[in-house]
This record gives sequence, structure tokens and C-alpha cells, in this order.
Amino acid sequence: MKAYVELVKQLEAQKGIPAVKILEAIGESIKSAYKKTFFDDENVKIKVDEEKMSVGVYLVKEILDEGERNPDPKFYISLKDAQLQDFEAKSGDFMEIEIDPTAFGLRSAQVAKSKFNDYLIRTEVAIIEGEYKTKVGEIIGGDFQRRQKGTIYINLGKAEGILPVREQSPRDKFGIGDRVKCYIKDVKVDKKKEVKVILSRTDVNFIKKLFEQEIPEVYDKTIEIKGVAREPGKKTKIIVHTKKMNVDPVGACVGMKGVRIQSIVQELNGEMIDVVRWSDNPKTLLASLFKPAEILYISTNEAEHRATIVVKSDQLSLAIGKNGLNAKLAAKASGWSIDIKTEDQFEDVRKQEEARLKAEEALGITRKPVEKPGVPAKVEEEIEYEIDESYTLKDLALPDTIYNKLIKGSYEKIEKLIDIDESELVDKAGLTVKQAQKVVSVMKELVEVEESTEEEETPAKPNPKDEEKKK
Repeated sequence: MKAYVELVKQLEAQKGIPAVKILEAIGESIKSAYKKTFFDDENVKIKVDEEKMSVGVYLVKEILDEGERNPDPKFYISLKDAQLQDFEAKSGDFMEIEIDPTAFGLRSAQVAKSKFNDYLIRTEVAIIEGEYKTKVGEIIGGDFQRRQKGTIYINLGKAEGILPVREQSPRDKFGIGDRVKCYIKDVKVDKKKEVKVILSRTDVNFIKKLFEQEIPEVYDKTIEIKGVAREPGKKTKIIVHTKKMNVDPVGACVGMKGVRIQSIVQELNGEMIDVVRWSDNPKTLLASLFKPAEILYISTNEAEHRATIVVKSDQLSLAIGKNGLNAKLAAKASGWSIDIKTEDQFEDVRKQEEARLKAEEALGITRKPVEKPGVPAKVEEEIEYEIDESYTLKDLALPDTIYNKLIKGSYEKIEKLIDIDESELVDKAGLTVKQAQKVVSVMKELVEVEESTEEEETPAKPNPKDEEKKK
């Protein structure tokens, strides 16, 4: 018994499996051996005593009345035989009779051993899987083992970590023995019954967890991370906020002489990090996200989370960033759709808008805002038109080939052609480039004619009240 107890303790230490689970495995293996011998285990019961480090396997039999014939000795016992073991036994009761495993034979013993090993493996895998699943969403460290077809394998102790190519930053360069920090994304068990931990160093949550590790105010929720955007290996933008007036969220994250942020930059192998202060005012927030670019003007549509940012021509490349990276990260971090324009580009757009409004007026088109639940009509861009029906597509006097293509492309209403792009006519109406240019030119001439006609009309005598309003 002493050797038996020592064996259980040894297995507990080696496998990390609680002793009670090992005892249960022993019981289940004996139960399997019994079934192999007697082809049934319906009335087999296992008892585990963790205190005594023992396990017992019992047959549960019903006690028959005196003189009643026993239909099956495996399930029933006579009252006389039952009282030899327990003199208080009564008919109709159930009695537990311990099984002697040594009576099962060699073959059954082999079955028991196999079942015991299988049970131990399943239990060990379940324990390790459960342990790492509780760590999903956390950062873990491990030792670099090998690289195979680009995938990095990391020794995490009880399990193997897998860092796929897509989850690696372009700056990550690891060798044998290097300590690697990763974010746990998932835990899986492969066909070989081995636990595999799926890791990442590109997930934005990896950045958040690094900030929690290095900055106590982020860890204790004094500072809240409002948004993160990242292009792995290139740049990260992170927006921080605090409700405490005496805490500078940006300063706390950067640290004295940048010591805190530098530890995170080093972990990311030199990746740039912009820490930006949150603001409830979207214009202030967006201006901060584009520093050090000089912003001249910001127009926002809060209902649609759209913004237009105007900068000087010599500031455009700084605001957009290389390959548009700065603008892309600012949009992702803030959740806003952002359009960046120079002064000249913005002026062109403004003039186009004025021209469009004049064209609508000239063609008798009036704007009627579409009302949507919960959205103020003044910020809604979808427009229903009330058209002066005296104007038709025929009035444009276009060649039949162009006219027929426009009708087929669902451009039968003239208002659809106001301020239209040549590229749209080519793509959607099937016009050639020259035909599209012809349509745009005709529309432009029509608008100019209507505008000049209105100017030639004799103006009505001004109303003094209207003049007062203009002032």
C-alpha cells in the first residue's frame, strides 16, 4: 500500500494531475477490466477515498427474499449470503460487494492498464488546456525553440506556443534562447492530443496589454485606452483618457524622459508609437491625431462620423504620411472617416458644390431633406427631389446612341446627370470616354444658359423688409 501511495504521489508531481483524478482513473480502468471479463459493468460502482489514497470497485446487488430463486448472480444475492456479510441486511435492499481485480486475468489487466494510460492522457490534456484557456487575452512569455516554414515555435512550459507568420511583426527577429512575449489568441488540442497555444505579436490587444504591464495607471484603470490602431512594424496610434484632473494621461504613458514608452518601443523592436489625448470634441481629437501637421480647418458630420481636414499644400504629405499610413491610423483609432484636402482642393470642392446648387436651382430642383428616426434632417445627405417636369432627357438634344445608353443605364431622369463624373457614365451607362465628355459638356452648357437667362430678367422691385434681412 505504501508503494501504491508513493506511485500516486509521483504521478501527481510529474503530470500535475490531482491525486483524486489519478485514483478515479485507477477505478475506471478496473471497471473496464471487469467489463472485459464479464461483458457488463452496469452495476459496477467506484469509490475513491482521497484521504486514505485508496480506490475500491464494487458490485451493487439486490438482496432477494428468502427462498426466491436468483435470476442472475451478477445482479442479485440471496438474503442468506447477504447476511453472512452484514447480519442487518434485508430483502429488497442493495448491497455493495467489493471486487478483487486479481481475479480478472492477464488480458483484462492489460485492458485496465491501457484504459488507465488513456484516462491519464485525457485528464492531463484537459487540465493543461483549461489552464491556458483562462489566460486567453493575456500576455505570456516563452523561449524561442525553432522556426519552421516561417512559423515560430515557443516553449511555454506545459504547452507549445505557435506564432504564425501572419501574427509576426516585420521587425521581429528571434533566435535560439531568446525570450519572446506574445498575446494569447486561442488554445487548441491537435490530433496527437497535444495542447497548442496560438500566439500573436500583431494584435492591437497586444499593445493594450503592454501598456497595462508597463503603466500602472492603465493597469488600475486610472487611464482608459479609448482607441488603438496599428500597422505592425511601422506605427501605432493610441488614444488615452482619464477622468482625474490631476493626471496627465499622455505624460503618464510616456513617463519621465520617455522611460515608460521606450520599454514598449523596445519590446516592439523600434516601432513608432503616437500617444494622443482623448477629447469629447471631435475636431480637437482629430487635430491631435494629425500633429505635427498644421491643420487649417476641420469640417465634421457627427451623425455619419465623417470629417474633412484642410491643410496647407506643404503639410499634405506630413498629414497623410508615407503611403497614407498616418491618415489610415488616425481614422482607425478615432473611428472617423477622414478626407484630407489642401486649401486649393477644398476651394475646388466648395466651388463644385456652389455650381451644383446653381444647377439644381436652374433646373427647377428643390431640396427636400429625408427624415430618418433619430437623425436630424440638417445633417442628412440623402435628398428627395421635386423636379420641374418640363425638363427631360430629350431636351439635352443628345445623339440617339448616347440617349439610348443613358436610358438603358437608368439615367432617364435629368437630375441624375447633375455634377456627374465622366467615369461613372463610362462604368455604369456603358458610354465611351468621348460620349461621357459630351454629356458632361452639354450639362455644363445647359446650366450656364439657365444662369445667364436668369441674370437677364428684369429684377423685381426690392422689398424693404428683405433688404433689412440681408443687412
